[in-house]
Amino acid sequence: MRIAGIELQTGEVLTADAYVLATNHHAVQRWIPPELAARDPRFAQLDRFESVPILGVHLWFDRPVLRESHAAFMSGPLQWIFRKDADGKSLHGVISAARQWVDRDKQEMLKLFEQQVRATFAEARDAVLERGVIVIEKRATFSPTPGIDRIRPAQAPPAGGIENLYLAGDYTQTNWPATMEGAVRSGYLAAGAIAGRSFMVDELPIEWPARFLGYRR
Repeated sequence: MRIAGIELQTGEVLTADAYVLATNHHAVQRWIPPELAARDPRFAQLDRFESVPILGVHLWFDRPVLRESHAAFMSGPLQWIFRKDADGKSLHGVISAARQWVDRDKQEMLKLFEQQVRATFAEARDAVLERGVIVIEKRATFSPTPGIDRIRPAQAPPAGGIENLYLAGDYTQTNWPATMEGAVRSGYLAAGAIAGRSFMVDELPIEWPARFLGYRR
C-alpha cells in the first residue's frame, strides 16, 4: 500500500518516493483517508490523545522593560516571558496547559499579566502598556496522560502500513514530551527513517539544577 501522489487545491498532483506528514495529532486524521488509516496501525489509537491549550500574551510597552532574552517565573500566572525585540519593549508571555484560562475574560487576564510583569521587573513599574493581545491555541499539544507513550506512533511505516508515508510531529515517538524540541526531534527521526541513517544531533548536557534533582540521561 503506497501513496501515489498529493493533489493540491489547484488540481496539480505532486509525486515523490517518500512523503512526510508533519502536523499535530488531531490534523493527521483529516489528511489520511479513513480506508487507508484503517490499514496502518499508527493511526489506530490517535483518538485516545487528549489536547491541551497553550496561552500566549503579547505586550507592548512604551519603554524597555526586559533586559534579558527571557525569564522563567517561579510563580504564576505566566510561566515564561520572552523579549521579542532588541529594546525589550515587546514581550511574549506563555502559559502551558492553560485549561483554566480558556473561557476567562481576556481583559481581566490582560490586567493580571500586566500586574505580574510590573511586580517582577523594576523597569516595567512606571512603563505604559500601549497594547496587549492574548491568543489561546485550544489544541496546541497533546496531554501526557498515563500510558500515552505506549501508543505514540513511530515515524517510519510498520509492516503492512502505508509504506512510503512517514510521520513527524511532537505526538510521535520521540522520547520527549510535547515540546518544540520534541517536534524538531521527530523531523530528524523521520528523515533518518527515509535515508537509512541518523540525522540526530547531540543533546545538550544536563546542567545544574537538573543534576541536583537527580536527572540522568
